[in-house]
Amino acid sequence: MKIGALVLAIAAAMTISGGSLASSRTTDPSHYILMSVIIQDSGIRVGTYQATKHHGDMKPLGGPIPRGDYLSINIFNLGKKPHNFHFMGKKTKTIKPGGKAHLFTAALTRGQFVYTSTLDKSKKFRGLLTVA
Repeated sequence: MKIGALVLAIAAAMTISGGSLASSRTTDPSHYILMSVIIQDSGIRVGTYQATKHHGDMKPLGGPIPRGDYLSINIFNLGKKPHNFHFMGKKTKTIKPGGKAHLFTAALTRGQFVYTSTLDKSKKFRGLLTVA
């Protein structure tokens, strides 16, 4: 997968509607978190980005994921081997080399959550994300 196609896929993912799951809040607007997951044969890299309104400008999320925010997770397998992704009770099917997958969830509980590729045993295929 070329970098240009990856950027296009991430941009397209940012237009996904989360309105059907939105609930009313009186103290703070809902945030949308875009999680970009790049899996290579050497490990997993995760980036998180935040917008305060749908179709808003995405900014890097510099800290923990705020509780109550909606997560749109785009997973790209840039490796030559099949991989998968598991996070917060959600799991993709096996993603073929050059393939992609998508998960959607809400961060409803505070804590530290493990992400992993269950097909890979190395520690480079695991990490933690915090919901505060």
